[in-house]
Amino acid sequence: MPGSRTAPLGVPRLVDSQVRVAMPRGAGADLLVGVLASASLAVANAASAATNPDQKNTSGQFTTTLLDRDTTVYVMLRKGDCSSPVTSINIKFLLTLELLIPNAFTPNVDGHNDIFRIKNPGLIKTLSLNIFDRWGQKVFESADPYKGWDGSFNGRPLPVGTYVWNIHYTDVLGNSHNRRGTVILIH
Repeated sequence: MPGSRTAPLGVPRLVDSQVRVAMPRGAGADLLVGVLASASLAVANAASAATNPDQKNTSGQFTTTLLDRDTTVYVMLRKGDCSSPVTSINIKFLLTLELLIPNAFTPNVDGHNDIFRIKNPGLIKTLSLNIFDRWGQKVFESADPYKGWDGSFNGRPLPVGTYVWNIHYTDVLGNSHNRRGTVILIH
């Protein structure tokens, strides 16, 4: 653009969001929003800032329209004739915050369905997972949503049977949940 130049204004960066999330590993997003939500974000050093779709202001505060799909917002800072590089802020739309938890697994080391684990761990901010045998003995526990149970206890394979699981977790939007269920261990 004639008369425009890049100057040391810094690169816009997301400093706040109404959703306030800790990004899960591999989420590929800077913000997560739930079903039919809008995203509010703030950028640093906003002497004058603009986003695409076109919102311009000097506060650096922006709110999207209601979202129903993944989107990217592009932010650029300007001061006089100088402008920063354009920075993209990826917003991931979550259709559901319901965890997908299997009801059976086969820890037979064939490479298929060998681990009992949550299928969408990126929705979890904090976790407490406990698994019990039919006598109520805890055989597995984890605070890592990406870690699963291999069907063993103290390094030894457990017998075929039904095991009870209890999960307490906080989703990426900050809501707390408790779920209980059973999983069948099949060899």
